[in-house]
Amino acid sequence: MRKSRRKGKSRRTAKGARLYKQGYTRGYNEGVRQGQSSFGLVFEGVSIIIPTYNQREYVLKCVSSIEKHTPAPFEIIVVDNASKDGTAEAMLRKGGMVRVAALDKNRGLPEVSIMG
Repeated sequence: MRKSRRKGKSRRTAKGARLYKQGYTRGYNEGVRQGQSSFGLVFEGVSIIIPTYNQREYVLKCVSSIEKHTPAPFEIIVVDNASKDGTAEAMLRKGGMVRVAALDKNRGLPEVSIMG
């Protein structure tokens, strides 16, 4: 009896993994398609670039303030300089008008500022 339960569970798990992969692939392909279709178009708004290193709470407050007080159209680009405090993850969860560039190593303020 236990064997059949495990077998059934593994089938559900395999099916769920397959469905997840299909959804992920479709979403990725749609994102690529939209990105390619908008390539070369000029953004008619303000780009706000925020370089940061281990300032998660400060950057969250900063982004919230920008969203509250800045008229559209605007985009926020947070360049995370290899923070260890979860800054990049917090920004990715925030979503909305925030784009995140998470670097794998600390490259210093001048280089990070250019990357935005």
